[in-house]
Amino acid sequence: MFLQSLLSSQLSEQVCNIVKLVIAQVNILLALVNDVLDLKLIEENQFEPNLQIFNPKETFEFLKNMFKGLSNV
Repeated sequence: MFLQSLLSSQLSEQVCNIVKLVIAQVNILLALVNDVLDLKLIEENQFEPNLQIFNPKETFEFLKNMFKGLSNV
């Protein structure tokens, strides 16, 4: 991914944080698009749930850092 390659280049800390924030936002948008596609499958009775174990503490830490990044932009 282009944005990931940007992180390996020499960037200021502020620009690096912005790139990380953009990457996080892109991933959220991708998840949203996937959710909309899942809704279409639900409506067509073709949905198969994909149950995954996740760490709530890690998820909330990620969200906290993401919104913390927004306040710095």
